[in-house]
Amino acid sequence: MKPLRFVGTGLLIAVFGFVAFSGAGMFFGLKSVVMKNFHEYFGMAMIALALVHIFINFKPFKLYFKGWQGLVIC
Repeated sequence: MKPLRFVGTGLLIAVFGFVAFSGAGMFFGLKSVVMKNFHEYFGMAMIALALVHIFINFKPFKLYFKGWQGLVIC
C-alpha cells in the first residue's frame, strides 16, 4: 500500500470518527458552541479528505462504474 493512500485513508477514518462522535453527542443533548464548531469543522475536513481520497484512488474508483456493476450502483 502506498504511504499516501495509507495516511489519507487513515485520516479519513479518524475524521469520520470525530464527526460521528460529535454528531451523536449533539443528538443526545451535549449541545454547546464548542461541540457545534467541532462537528462543523471536522465535517468540512471530512469532505476535503473524501475528495482527496477519491482523487488518489481514482483509477480503482472508475472501475466501479464499468459494466453492469456500474449500472447497479447508479
